[in-house]
Amino acid sequence: MPENRDELNDLRAGIDSLRQQLESLRAENATLLNGAADGISGRSWFRSHYLGTPIPTYLWRCADSDFILLDFNEAADKITRGKIAQFIGVRASNFYHDQPHILEDLNRCFVEKLVLQREMPYKFKSTGEIRTLSVVYAFLDPDLIVVHTEDITDYKRAEKSLRESEEQYRTLIEMSPQAIAIFQDHKVVFANPATAELLGYDRVEDVIGLDVLEPVPPEDAARREAYLASLLDGDTQIPRNFTFNGIRKDGTRFLAELFFTAITFGGRPAAQLVAIDITEKQKAESALRESEEKYRTLVEVFPQAIAIFQDEKAIFANQASATMFGYDGVDQYLGHSIFEHVPPDETQRLRDYHLRRMRGDKDVPTRYTARLMRRNGEIFPVEAFAARIMYRGRPAIQWVGIDITERKRIEEALRDSERRFHELFEHSALSYVLCEVITDQSGKPVDYVYLEVNKAFENITGLRSAEVVGKCVTDIFPVVRKTNLIEVAGGVALTGKPQKLEYLSHVVNRHLESIIYSPRPRQFASITTDITERKQAEDSLRESEERFRSIWEHSPVGICLTDRQGTYHYVNRAYCDIYGYRRQELIGKSFFDIIVNPGGMHLGRENYARYFDNPEPIPLAETEIFVRRGGEPVAVQYTSDFIEHGAVAQYMITMNIDITERKKAREALRESEEKYRLLFENANEAIANIDHDGRLLLINKSAAKYLGGVPEDFAGKSLRDIFPKQQAEQFISNINQVISQGTSFTTEGVVFLPGNPRWFRTNIQPIADSNLRIISALMIASDIHSEKQISIRNEARYNLLERLRQSKNIDTCLNWSCQAILEAQLFRRAVLTLHNEQREITNLGQHGLDDAIVRAARAAPAPDLETARKMTQEKYRIGHSYFIPEEEKIIQGEFARHIPQEVAATPGPKSWKSGDELFVPLMGDGGQIEGWLSVDTPFDGTRPSQDVINYLEEIIDITSKHVRGIQGMENLEKKNIALKEVLTHIEDDKMEFRQRIGASIDHILIPALNRLIRKDGSINKTYYNILKMTLPELAASSGAVISIYSKLSPREREICNLIINGLSSKEITDALNISHATVRKHREQIRRKLGISNKNINLVNFLKGDYKQTR
Repeated sequence: MPENRDELNDLRAGIDSLRQQLESLRAENATLLNGAADGISGRSWFRSHYLGTPIPTYLWRCADSDFILLDFNEAADKITRGKIAQFIGVRASNFYHDQPHILEDLNRCFVEKLVLQREMPYKFKSTGEIRTLSVVYAFLDPDLIVVHTEDITDYKRAEKSLRESEEQYRTLIEMSPQAIAIFQDHKVVFANPATAELLGYDRVEDVIGLDVLEPVPPEDAARREAYLASLLDGDTQIPRNFTFNGIRKDGTRFLAELFFTAITFGGRPAAQLVAIDITEKQKAESALRESEEKYRTLVEVFPQAIAIFQDEKAIFANQASATMFGYDGVDQYLGHSIFEHVPPDETQRLRDYHLRRMRGDKDVPTRYTARLMRRNGEIFPVEAFAARIMYRGRPAIQWVGIDITERKRIEEALRDSERRFHELFEHSALSYVLCEVITDQSGKPVDYVYLEVNKAFENITGLRSAEVVGKCVTDIFPVVRKTNLIEVAGGVALTGKPQKLEYLSHVVNRHLESIIYSPRPRQFASITTDITERKQAEDSLRESEERFRSIWEHSPVGICLTDRQGTYHYVNRAYCDIYGYRRQELIGKSFFDIIVNPGGMHLGRENYARYFDNPEPIPLAETEIFVRRGGEPVAVQYTSDFIEHGAVAQYMITMNIDITERKKAREALRESEEKYRLLFENANEAIANIDHDGRLLLINKSAAKYLGGVPEDFAGKSLRDIFPKQQAEQFISNINQVISQGTSFTTEGVVFLPGNPRWFRTNIQPIADSNLRIISALMIASDIHSEKQISIRNEARYNLLERLRQSKNIDTCLNWSCQAILEAQLFRRAVLTLHNEQREITNLGQHGLDDAIVRAARAAPAPDLETARKMTQEKYRIGHSYFIPEEEKIIQGEFARHIPQEVAATPGPKSWKSGDELFVPLMGDGGQIEGWLSVDTPFDGTRPSQDVINYLEEIIDITSKHVRGIQGMENLEKKNIALKEVLTHIEDDKMEFRQRIGASIDHILIPALNRLIRKDGSINKTYYNILKMTLPELAASSGAVISIYSKLSPREREICNLIINGLSSKEITDALNISHATVRKHREQIRRKLGISNKNINLVNFLKGDYKQTR
């Protein structure tokens, strides 16, 4: 027990006062907590926190094992197009009856009182759209759940593109054609391949570690070394770029433009070098001047105070410096002493800093806080940054000051709040003891004696005061020996340094917190609180905080917390990823110094600070004023709100979403749309977008041109307004098939365009909206008219040739020719006739006519010669054919057609009229017309073109050759009959000839020979003369001409035989199928070989043996 009872009483009184203060703080805190709970339970709290948030947010309340939609924010109203309001009061079980997983998430969040995050496809009830959402469920005591939804559909699509883009930027420096290197400690510590190439090395590894002066000529080494030293010392007067004559590894010289920059590399000063081709020098100098101007402007508009002091006087300052110290302009501030605005109690410390800094003392702080004085005497706190620099060749101090008046006020408020919080929660239900320490001979605490305990101690330990006071702790609680409690408490009593302990008491099996201090030497007092429940709550709180921290850290949205000066106080991982920095590189630094593009338009520090004067949520917007590490521009979507203390905005919390790739994608999409629009508009194919009713939604120039107009003429029109009914209905049926089945459809056919039916290959593709719902069709029609015509006509020509080879008579050939014209899809009706010399029909082939018309055509008289002459006038001639328009009025009256035509189906100036006539002649070998082809009722309803007539003439030529072949065969058959008769006559003549020779020998020659030799062997002159006269006559009568035949060729002997049998030259021409001129030539050759050329001898008589009579 203390010897002085008065001191003990004073101590008890102090304890009672402390107890009353704690009770008062506890009551005050309870009031605050109740008030907060009341605020959370209503919509006012929800709206105050989430109304302006750009992320759609919904508030649900648990009721009767279900959840009722209580409220929503503006973003939710916007995304549902104003339809969400009708669902207020709707139960979740009704609203999400088709999405049970959402009901499960709501239940789990409420029951387990935790935060859930999901990614899911979601179909909006109000719009029917299906999007991918990131959904966060957060429980709010006692019965509320806040649901945040974020549309990440586009984000998911952009992820792959983003990864590829990041890989490209990582390799950008390696692919740079400019040499880039970093020098540190006189060595090259980084270089790209272009640097190795510039210096003549094969590998970058050979450059790393190279002495900075290695490429420098010896005569220039000292100057360049001094330059680098000045650069690293922060000398702003030295040039940053110059032309450099360097030496490569092999000793050759090179000329380059060098750009040096002092940087921090690996946390230490370094110099960065960029070397470019000398041809870029002028451009680089211009860029440098522009950059210097930008930085000068940046300093002028910098919201923090920046000043340079030399000889303890301000020789440079920006407007923020003048404003901070109460001057209207910079000129009023320049020239003032550095200590003029320092209050007396700070002068000695700051002067010491200044002198040590000017001496180059490395230990003097570069960042410190101080109290300064404005022009009007007002004292205010600042955070200052100071550094010794060389300014205009002399040492100077560069000073940056930030007015932290508001920050100090906030910090004080935070400390006060923290103190009350700790007093309320850490010292509630406390116990008090006063003890005296017992030491051993070496002065080490070995035990302590209880001098006094309070009621709370009794409640905790279960021991009465009388059982404890005056006794040693080791006697009452032997287990204390196993702890360090005696050592810690004894140390406080002996040193006077207070201690605070949290420990698990094995005596009461509870978590306790003790604050131990020494009221007098060798004594200590301990205020102990049962914190078992608090420890349990703290464990839960840590888990909850970890969850929320994890949500923030793993959020795909970049989140940062900045103060009035733009200084970072918190950044999450996504924010760091957006700008390419690590967290430690951002915290404590202003975003104006790091991510704001110094050369671009931006908000400015003063304008930014004004937001704190009127803190209102900043709605979702886009900006491109920021840059990533390395200067790459970045486009972001951002929204901001404020954290306030005492109705004063202390921090701005900003959410950033990197939309750089999205904007690039949008731009690429716009370019792609423009490209495809141009392709669509200028495509050779006819392209149209058509809905299920056949209405044209979009049509390109080519399609409009086929239809006879421009796209504007047809937009919104129906196919029924453009095409014949049957074809329009077929098109619409095909389109509906594609839309309903979701598959493409391709067909070929004739499209009846106005006045110009043509073959098209048509492909119809389904078109879907963003929800993959097929809403229309895309029709692409390729003009295959020429291709199809060629194919059809070639097939018809081939079929005709095959059929003609098998034809045995002329009428069949003519029929097949008309069939070929039909199969070529040229004319539906055709008549092909052959005529004799009296122009009477000898043969007829047709297609498309009935028997009565054919009989009438056969019996019809030929047009008179005058009409025929009119029909074959040169003005009607096309090739070998004749086209007579109806308007010429030639075929009419008594010469009207015996084969009436159908009425023209296609209107227009080029359409076929029912009175039009087209005749194609069938020519003989001698150029004479032997027949005619007449056609009508064209497939396309138009008058014939040159290529149609050419094809008809080709068909007629093919037919003519086969007809002549059949005629030749028929003539040969006739000639064979005549030849057989000639041979028969020749055999009869031979028999008569043999008989005549026999008679002559029997009656003349043998008797004469018998009497020619007399019995004495002499010749009888009389019989000799008889034989001499008789033998020539006998030879002549017996065929002396035959011996002459030996001089003739086989063809000439054949012609001679035909002549003997009485055939004329024309008949010989037909019989042998040779020309008349050939026969005439053979006759001349025969007369010459027979020796009767130019003699008045009849060849027929000569060949028959009567040449004597013709001499």
